[in-house]
Amino acid sequence: MQNLLMKREVQGWAVVGIAAVLVGGCSGPPSPSRTSPGVNVPSGCGPSPDAIGWSDIKESPRLERVILVDGRSGDGRRELLDTPVIASVSGIEAPASWLPLLAAGLGKRLGTQVSSTRPSSSYGLMPVDGGDVDTSIPEKVIYQGVREVSAAFSLTCAPGVSGVFTAWTETVSSGVMCGSRRPSADAYAQMARSYCPQVPDPSSAGVGTPTR
Repeated sequence: MQNLLMKREVQGWAVVGIAAVLVGGCSGPPSPSRTSPGVNVPSGCGPSPDAIGWSDIKESPRLERVILVDGRSGDGRRELLDTPVIASVSGIEAPASWLPLLAAGLGKRLGTQVSSTRPSSSYGLMPVDGGDVDTSIPEKVIYQGVREVSAAFSLTCAPGVSGVFTAWTETVSSGVMCGSRRPSADAYAQMARSYCPQVPDPSSAGVGTPTR
């Protein structure tokens, strides 16, 4: 059984229960966007979701925020990671208005929704049965992450322009018990577990000697 209930959404951030909130409050400002310095965009040039050339598409799970919770100290929490993914364009000086158009075009290419904005980075987690846990290891890690996607794009303007677009296709909010003897095979959970100060020795049978 999973140690904590995981919630995934294709758009927007999940809020599940009120047991452990990573960011205070229930809402926040829209996430920022950015474009990097590069080639100027020709006048009148702009992306149309149906007329964008895509190549070199890459997807990977990425943790944005990680908080270590010490079960011995109750509310003792320490933020270990805070690096949010921001939708961006590199290679050309594209206006921010391109981001949702590129997201729509890449989403059509992938057959899934690609997001470039989100209304809030607030999270909540609902604890469930911890399963087989070494009680001498009280820490747990709560995290939020996204499946980051980047792709090279080209537009048939005069002259033609190209760049790289970065966004995400899903958001994840969950947590792991550091003392679990049966860690999840989920990619996000495995990355989060690497932040545990100690975990059971995988070679131990039944008892689980902590390893640091």
